[in-house]
Amino acid sequence: MVKDTALSRRRPRVRIPLGSPTYRKEFQPPRIELNAIDECWVVNYDSGSCSSRLYESGDTTTIYIQFENGQLDDIPMLLQRWLRDKAEKVLTPEIRTIAKEMDVTFNRLRVKNQRTLWGSCSRLNNINLNQKLLFLSREVMSYVLYHELTHLKIFDHSDDFWRELERAYKNPKKAQKQLRYESKAYVPLWARI
Repeated sequence: MVKDTALSRRRPRVRIPLGSPTYRKEFQPPRIELNAIDECWVVNYDSGSCSSRLYESGDTTTIYIQFENGQLDDIPMLLQRWLRDKAEKVLTPEIRTIAKEMDVTFNRLRVKNQRTLWGSCSRLNNINLNQKLLFLSREVMSYVLYHELTHLKIFDHSDDFWRELERAYKNPKKAQKQLRYESKAYVPLWARI
């Protein structure tokens, strides 16, 4: 969601519940829905491999996961790496476009597997974004990007910050509520570990 700072008012953070680190059936999804970019990926599994790997079909939205027999714990980690790569490819041009629109610049963008934050902005104008943003609706994902870029102008959560954000993004309070809902409803268990 947003980064709480010493200067900001304390707002409740949206926490992403952690799943069990041991294998669960939910860690082997038959499909992955990336709502922010309107893609649904079919996942095929092959347990007869001598090593674990994930690759995409070149002409379809199909992912193939090969893993050693009994090495089911590798599946969530392979999916996490795939999700990070996908998020970097999507979020990098998206945030650059919005930054240009808002007439702000940032130094560095990092896409990470953050457990409790959807995004953060440092005083050095570096931005971190959560790879799980791809599971959210496009509107809510955009809200997080606008939110973090607004911190380049106002580095707290004061009333001035919310007014500035509202100039760039219509009805951010509604989007923040929707973020709380979608973080629970749309993010699959395997992506939370």
